[in-house]
Amino acid sequence: MQRRRTILIIADGTRPDVLGELIAAGELPAIAQAFPEPAMRRPAVSVFPSTTGPAFLPFLTGMYPGDLNMPGIRWFDRGAWAGRSGDPPFRSYVGIESYRMNADFRRDVPTLFDILPDSASIFSSVNRGVPFRGNMTGLSRAWWWLFAHWTDRWDVVGVRARARLLASLEMDPEFVFCLIPDVDNYSHLSHCRSEPAIAAYRRLDQTIGELFRELERRRWREDTLVVMVADHGHSAVHTHLGLPEWMAERGFMPFYYPRIWNRSFDSAVMVSGNGMAHIHLRRGGTWTAGPVPDEEVVRVFGALLGALLERREIGIIATKRSDGAVVVRSRSGTGVVTPLGEGHFQYSTQGGDPFGYRGLEGVWNSDDLLEETLATRYPDGPVQLEQLFHSPRTGDIVVSAEVGFDLRDKHENPEHFSGHGALHADHMVVPWFSTAPLPDVPLRTVDVFPTILHWMGKPIPPGVTGKDRLAPAVEPEQAEMTGARTVGASAF
Repeated sequence: MQRRRTILIIADGTRPDVLGELIAAGELPAIAQAFPEPAMRRPAVSVFPSTTGPAFLPFLTGMYPGDLNMPGIRWFDRGAWAGRSGDPPFRSYVGIESYRMNADFRRDVPTLFDILPDSASIFSSVNRGVPFRGNMTGLSRAWWWLFAHWTDRWDVVGVRARARLLASLEMDPEFVFCLIPDVDNYSHLSHCRSEPAIAAYRRLDQTIGELFRELERRRWREDTLVVMVADHGHSAVHTHLGLPEWMAERGFMPFYYPRIWNRSFDSAVMVSGNGMAHIHLRRGGTWTAGPVPDEEVVRVFGALLGALLERREIGIIATKRSDGAVVVRSRSGTGVVTPLGEGHFQYSTQGGDPFGYRGLEGVWNSDDLLEETLATRYPDGPVQLEQLFHSPRTGDIVVSAEVGFDLRDKHENPEHFSGHGALHADHMVVPWFSTAPLPDVPLRTVDVFPTILHWMGKPIPPGVTGKDRLAPAVEPEQAEMTGARTVGASAF
């Protein structure tokens, strides 16, 4: 046996249902041939916020964005602002600041690039640990993104990604990370099922076909794990709510992108994706007093909280109590997620369930909670909100948009007609395709990291949230005998 390799392809913004429909219609023959078995095509739950950048980190670290102090593609750090020095205490990774992402998440957490140093990276915004030779798009990524932004020619970038992916094999790497951006960006420009977006799915199929032909030519096929996964889903947007402007109308002068020159503000509004946002509130007229707990949000900013809940554009809002519990509100009711340690949670509701769940009150471990909520409107909602509040950069109020809406109106060029970032299923459920069969259990994207390490024969670092999913799947006869449930297979 030759040495093992892994190729991780991020099919940015692909939806499992669209992939399934196109495969069934015979329009993605290479993908169908590369991943022929149902066990090779599983749905998984991404992370919140469901947006490129933070949603890359689970693949590369096996940890949630909140645990890595990376709560969005835009964030504000009130603690750093209070004691600010030369480094601005805010970020937007949409532009040139994306190159700062590598230094902004926890330095003590190793990436797959650190563990597998003979690596290549193509169009990734997270490259910590990649050798100079292996960073195959380096500074050129900014040029290609600028080119596509002003020309709408994301097809050119996708073809370039394919060329670099094939070229990376010349280095005989043990690990390749490749972002294919076409589907996501053409979905933004039109619709997740528009002809330009579907054409991007077909180009993705061509990329997979050429990759597998090259693996066969090199006789690497049997020793190479190929994983194709998305970082987030997509859904059509028909209405934009300019959340920063809405806050200003209510007397909360906001700090937000691109108006970052403002130095006199009552709030900071950081929109990610554009389906979610962090709202930071100035406490006692200063930014030095620390985060505003739920009790104080209700007492001091209750009118703002009520006004947010009245907006049809907003699906879920969340705050954190002083005892560490996360309070979740929607027009359907109020829930409380209390972490109990070792992956266990207490979940309770008042006046209805904010997620629309039925009969889920009680104590749960995270895996059981995922299984019970996977087919709902908010899969893994309690776990995903709780992890986000681990980051000190998370807002005092976290907002998730309703389906069909987003939270950024002005300053978005070109206009987004489809988006992501929110907590609902359209954005959170993604495809996970693998040449090594996956067990028929609920999956998260944080599981990709330990699964790859298992394949590569490497130990899993301590503190990793994800689970190794290369354990043998339950055989059909055994599943029937034990009553094991089939989860989500209908997507493909």
